[in-house]
Amino acid sequence: MNIREIANNYGLQGVSKKRNFGKIGRSEQSVDKIELSAEAKELQKAQYEQKIGQIRERINSDFYSQKPVIERVAIKIIKDLEE
Repeated sequence: MNIREIANNYGLQGVSKKRNFGKIGRSEQSVDKIELSAEAKELQKAQYEQKIGQIRERINSDFYSQKPVIERVAIKIIKDLEE
């Protein structure tokens, strides 16, 4: 038995091959929406503040003045300029 015989015998008879992919008007389009809970917003704010604190510590400790860090930043800048 081949696949064509199966397709012809099970449910594909009478199916039109023409499909209407017409344009949907603005009023018919659905709009996705996401809302964050107050708890999620607080967590996001806390994580942001923690990250800012880490960056400030690195600046104050001259982390970004170290030669390996400067080289790494320079490499990334060069890659960005090449794109």
